[in-house]
Amino acid sequence: MTRAGGSLASFVAQPVKKIQARSLRRAGFAQPSPRNCRVKAVEIFVRHDAELDAFGYFQYLFERNPDAALRFLEAVDHTVENLALQPLKGRLRHFRGRDLKNIRSWRVDDFEDYLIFYRFTEPRLEILRVKHGAMHFPDALRRLPD
Repeated sequence: MTRAGGSLASFVAQPVKKIQARSLRRAGFAQPSPRNCRVKAVEIFVRHDAELDAFGYFQYLFERNPDAALRFLEAVDHTVENLALQPLKGRLRHFRGRDLKNIRSWRVDDFEDYLIFYRFTEPRLEILRVKHGAMHFPDALRRLPD
């Protein structure tokens, strides 16, 4: 996760409420790598439900292992940044219902039990949800607006 103004040690010293209050990811643009200038910038849009999901898992992990909880948030950010560079690499999901079309999923780096569900409509990468792999996905995603 991107931390504004401080080292990891100062971040860890922050109370959980303060960590939860910050944005999961600042809305912005993934920058193309300098080696391949043909890649276009991708706008990353993180839905509020995805932020709530990630922070819910963060709280769960924090109660059991604070270090793992912090690594989880960083892994989510890193995975989203990688998806912005290769947005079509995720598995295309086939759910029933028009509201669940063109949804892809990709595992969170180093936390393979958690999936990021997203849509890519050039130039926008929309992060819809972050869910544990044991969830019944259509129900978990059904609350999405059109």
